[in-house]
Amino acid sequence: MRSDVQWGNTAERLREALGGLELLPERSPTLAGMLSAVLPGAGYVYAGCPSTGIAALLINGLLAWAVSDAIGEQQYGLAATAAFLGLGWYTGNIIGSANAARAENDMAHRTCINRMLDTEHLQEYRK
Repeated sequence: MRSDVQWGNTAERLREALGGLELLPERSPTLAGMLSAVLPGAGYVYAGCPSTGIAALLINGLLAWAVSDAIGEQQYGLAATAAFLGLGWYTGNIIGSANAARAENDMAHRTCINRMLDTEHLQEYRK
């Protein structure tokens, strides 16, 4: 069992280490969303999810191609349907990449905190 002095020392070391969380590199959710708005999937790549980024680019590209091809064939109902689906995928791509950046930041913070707790033999406080 730890004494009050040991707990005080541990608390001080943890407080100092938590100050280092500000030094962790963070990915901007706003930038991730803006990147994906310009080039679908780019925000996912920035957020550290390259395979999701490639999938987003391919799906959005295929839907845009379907709209273009349907308009060229004068199939306006199909074009409207593909455009509707494409708009949903495009919007989801923007929101999803911002959420991916937030999740990456949360994971980095959680990993850092858990390492600190392991160092101090306080594993029972891990999340």
